[in-house]
Amino acid sequence: PEPLDLVLLRRLDRERADSHRLVIEAWDGGSPRLSGRLQVEIRVLDENDNAPAFSQGEYRARVREDAAPGTAVCRLLATDPDLGANGEVRYLINRRQSDPAAYFAVEERTGLLRVNRPLDREARA
Repeated sequence: PEPLDLVLLRRLDRERADSHRLVIEAWDGGSPRLSGRLQVEIRVLDENDNAPAFSQGEYRARVREDAAPGTAVCRLLATDPDLGANGEVRYLINRRQSDPAAYFAVEERTGLLRVNRPLDREARA
């Protein structure tokens, strides 16, 4: 028997369908024509093809000027539909594009934003 090649007509996306079932038929040229059937199940493996997305486009929070370091400000939430390690979200403040004074810190795994050092509104004005 000759091998069968399956060719994709369009890209598979595991987040839309993680498996596909096909029924392949083969027939001969005889008379009467005889045929055989084969069921094929294709499982689509996960690929890191989705970026994390935040649940809100913008977060706004208020914090008192006398808030002690460690005070919770707000919880950020991002999700990623990829599976396993590809879908695990970690949080980090980008220091290159943020306030270099590091007044705030974010917990890497939970997304909890906290006061990192004493705030002084007058010193920042």
